[in-house]
Amino acid sequence: MRNLSRYLIVALCLLAASCLVISVHPLYKSEDLFANDLLLGQWVDQDTSIWQFEYGYTGEPIPENTDSTAYLLRFLEKGKSEFSSSEFKVHLINLRGIYFLDFYIQEYGEDSGNGQELFDLHLFPVHSFARLDLNEDGATIRWFNPDWLKGLAESGQLELNYELEDGTYLLTAPTEQLQQFVVKYANDEAAFDDGFTSVLKRQD
Repeated sequence: MRNLSRYLIVALCLLAASCLVISVHPLYKSEDLFANDLLLGQWVDQDTSIWQFEYGYTGEPIPENTDSTAYLLRFLEKGKSEFSSSEFKVHLINLRGIYFLDFYIQEYGEDSGNGQELFDLHLFPVHSFARLDLNEDGATIRWFNPDWLKGLAESGQLELNYELEDGTYLLTAPTEQLQQFVVKYANDEAAFDDGFTSVLKRQD
């Protein structure tokens, strides 16, 4: 089991081969979103990194514009004194009674004055998906394993459109097909084995 917090704060992880299953399109449609506080607050993972889920805003950052259908996620790694400047937008949806999370880079670090702007121009925005399981003890987030996806593609069983570039499979299927896909394999342990898993405990 590999924990993802140390990788999530490096935005290029979303583009790297053998890291995550990534997609051009999101896993959600606007009608799938609902107000919730299931992840709101701070959590600690098995590496004692802190995950901070906060609400964002729709427009001007004032209380009445709070967007409780999405979270902004930042990390405080073990041994660090400040939260990461990289920030993810996370949407939680319920498909046939199973929770899934859609991760999307909202902010990538800070301009280092070292060619960062040029670097940013070469980043392509993508989504990654994970299954979320909640229980009395906390939450478990499991990302689909890209090696498993590769196996489906190579055997002709991947019923989704994709592009293959330098060993990375980029899904290009529309949201409706992505939803059908994740629900189909949500209970298939092979889809998650040897992938990234984060076990979180809520902080008091």
